[in-house]
Amino acid sequence: ISKENKMEEQFNKMNWSQNDIKKLFSKIDYPGNNVDCWLWVAGKDRNGYGDFRINKTYRAHRLVYEYYFGQIPLNMMVCHRCDNPSCCNPNHLFLGNHKINMTDMKNKGRSAKGSKQGTSKFTEKDIADIILDGYNYKYSSMSEIANKYSVSVTIISNILDGKFWSHITEPLLQLLKITKKDLCQRIKKFEFK
Repeated sequence: ISKENKMEEQFNKMNWSQNDIKKLFSKIDYPGNNVDCWLWVAGKDRNGYGDFRINKTYRAHRLVYEYYFGQIPLNMMVCHRCDNPSCCNPNHLFLGNHKINMTDMKNKGRSAKGSKQGTSKFTEKDIADIILDGYNYKYSSMSEIANKYSVSVTIISNILDGKFWSHITEPLLQLLKITKKDLCQRIKKFEFK
């Protein structure tokens, strides 16, 4: 058995034709090792994922995953450890569902934060102003802040508690040398009527 046939036996988990395999791998820039990204050099979608056509269009990294590991289970994604959508290195690919993919993205700091999120009613400056004005006793209540920015008191509470916008609030609180609790007391977080 030739070296190519042994490799096909070992990896070709989907039993594709030699022609399809050669066509797929001819569009990958192999760097000569299994550590670096294997970059897809042919057509890509708008997000940078490689497109490959066998009767219909597939994402190239998914096909490479299937070639090495077999069929992808229903409702599973092929995620990238390297965060490079054009990478086809099987050592950089892993299976995950949507939740795992979103957690991976967040843990790597790739999720949209702050005003880049798209649905945000605040800018980074607004959040800094809320913290600084609260620190300087410029608000008498969270309701006052909520009214100023046309949001609910719950949203303001979540900002002050560090549940939202923590990438802005945490460093600012450290710089001011004040705790969340102290800041909330300055704003009179608990309002009585």
